[in-house]
Amino acid sequence: MQFRSANGLPRELTMYKEGKDVYLAANPVKEVEKLRVDSAKIDNFEYEQGHSMDANVHNDSGAYEIDLILEQGNASVAGFKLKNVKGEYVDIYINTKDGKVYMDRTNSGMTNFSQKEFAIATWAKLHERNAHSFQIFVDKSSIEMFVDGGKIAMTNLVFPSIPYNNIEFHAEGGKAAVKNMTVYKLNAIK
Repeated sequence: MQFRSANGLPRELTMYKEGKDVYLAANPVKEVEKLRVDSAKIDNFEYEQGHSMDANVHNDSGAYEIDLILEQGNASVAGFKLKNVKGEYVDIYINTKDGKVYMDRTNSGMTNFSQKEFAIATWAKLHERNAHSFQIFVDKSSIEMFVDGGKIAMTNLVFPSIPYNNIEFHAEGGKAAVKNMTVYKLNAIK
């Protein structure tokens, strides 16, 4: 499966209220679940420095989905890196000081063709709460992230030399926790 840009997965748009403001949310359509072929549930865990695990996604398509709830706890930064054995990674994290979620692809693989525009961290402002849900779709050349039920939707192209097959959780300044984590292998779209 190889998606392309922000139109990678078909999405359902809904409106929601946060206080007096009205926002637009974007989520993958339910039919995307039919791509799931295998799943691995991960026990809840807390971590301070780092916690690594195999993504359990050894398949030819290099495509998988990660669903989890990330509780920042008392950490100032909490997140995870999608990594491969060559040391290439995409860092997805929450910075509680500035209230933003980041997807940093500066070390994602091939980035030297456009240091100015490509190798950057993209971010979005989060609504203030201690836990955020993540639904992340990874394939060979893109990562699509939906946070808090689609209140944030972010897509980035990546060019790793080999697929990301490891997840490394990290926290700074305190403990964080991961709850309700499931990793799904995905079939290729035909």
